[in-house]
Amino acid sequence: MIAVVAAGLLLTGCGSSGGSEEPESKPSKKPTPAAAQSKRPVKLSAEWIPKIDAATGSGTQGVCASVGVDRCAQHLTRIVEVVIDLEVAIDDADARARYPRSVKDIDKVSAASNRYATDGCLGDPAADLDGSPCFKYSADIMGGAASLTLDLGADEMQAELNG
Repeated sequence: MIAVVAAGLLLTGCGSSGGSEEPESKPSKKPTPAAAQSKRPVKLSAEWIPKIDAATGSGTQGVCASVGVDRCAQHLTRIVEVVIDLEVAIDDADARARYPRSVKDIDKVSAASNRYATDGCLGDPAADLDGSPCFKYSADIMGGAASLTLDLGADEMQAELNG
């Protein structure tokens, strides 16, 4: 599980489905819209690309010029939270095989997030010095999220081509 940067947040995804359907008296020859829709493969890009874009947003340029400061850690945390939620959505849809590039990006963000937290980058005055890995961790978090916006769509197109 992804360690959330500098906050130690644990996000849980909960979903519930409810309702009951009454059995039909005769089998229908034509699939119901819900049945037809359930046969379509999951497409996550339409929902998640805007969420990733919002987390990495245009108003954040330069926010991690100093990677050890709280403002940068908060920005990275917002990104990681969205990535965690996307990972949960992929798992809930049982779609890891459908999203190989995206899962690789998620793993990159996860590893960088864990290292940022483990190496104590937040508040470290040496985080911005030459040779400190903290800048690379923050770049991997932001870059991994940016790659997700491309790879979600690419994974879906590849899956459609493969049938």
